[in-house]
Amino acid sequence: MKKERLKGFITGILIASLVFATINAAPVKKSLSVFYNNIQVVVDGVKINPTDAKGNKAEPFAYDGTIYLPRK
Repeated sequence: MKKERLKGFITGILIASLVFATINAAPVKKSLSVFYNNIQVVVDGVKINPTDAKGNKAEPFAYDGTIYLPRK
């Protein structure tokens, strides 16, 4: 009987810890240094002017060796 009570107690503490950690988890923010080097986008020989979902001009940028393009 004592083993079952101890097992239940430990299980309760673990569940409470997980719930507490989930509730108090803060979003992670990260600052990046990116490069806007007048990157040109050409598809099938036609220059494309990238835009965001609202039609605003969106300039491609490079970060850590990867070029990022806007997504519609």
